[in-house]
Amino acid sequence: MSGGAPGYVESVRERLRRAGFRDEAHSDGAVLKARRRQVKLSRFGVVETVVVISDPVTQADADRLRSFGEEAVRSAAVGKTPLPLGFGSSLVVYPVLLADGISEALTQFAEDYVPKLWSIVEFPVVVDPSTQIVVFSSRTPVWGGAYYRKTRREAQGLLAP
Repeated sequence: MSGGAPGYVESVRERLRRAGFRDEAHSDGAVLKARRRQVKLSRFGVVETVVVISDPVTQADADRLRSFGEEAVRSAAVGKTPLPLGFGSSLVVYPVLLADGISEALTQFAEDYVPKLWSIVEFPVVVDPSTQIVVFSSRTPVWGGAYYRKTRREAQGLLAP
């Protein structure tokens, strides 16, 4: 991986801190995990937003993005408020796969990939810090119409190189 990954991670860490996130212990396979907990009337309760950035990956593909996202969601559930999902709490999880090169196939997959989970928005992001490329879903699912536009803006603001 290029020398851009450490600088990217530190830049994101600083943006997250300014946005009210706090660092948390991350699992193997990740270099950063941060959480912000907010009460939002528009979402009827506590919204926890969690960003998990992967270790740099040289062979990034759809399976890697999908499995990293699943692990990020599991990790986000650790330390979550005790309020039940959908009944007073929700999660927004940004699994960020750091890639050394992003193939056309991975770009297409990431732009179309919209995991559907109960009271959890999993919004996968792929970043190549060396080329300054960021890829994430451009689709707005019917079930996410109320908040996907804001989620995309937040991903761009917090996670773009």
